[in-house]
Amino acid sequence: MSAIAKPHLFFAAATAPQADVVIPVDWIYSMDKLDIKASTLNNNTPVYMIVVTLVPAIGSAVREEKIKFATQALRDTSFTNAKTLIAASIAGT
Repeated sequence: MSAIAKPHLFFAAATAPQADVVIPVDWIYSMDKLDIKASTLNNNTPVYMIVVTLVPAIGSAVREEKIKFATQALRDTSFTNAKTLIAASIAGT
């Protein structure tokens, strides 16, 4: 299959510039939600992320993408949408 035909995932609701991070669906090893509670270390602002662990098809360099969102609701909606896209791409193979 050519690279152009492979499904890629973008998190459009993510904070800039992470909305433009390309996630190749066939490289995803795991995808997890991460909450960092408000503290003095992060200026008393909670941080909501999706952490995607990628294993490339060629090579052994595992890569981790941490995608930040402004709110927990945006992160949770994006996570659900990503699972739907991944399921659809698997069903289409």
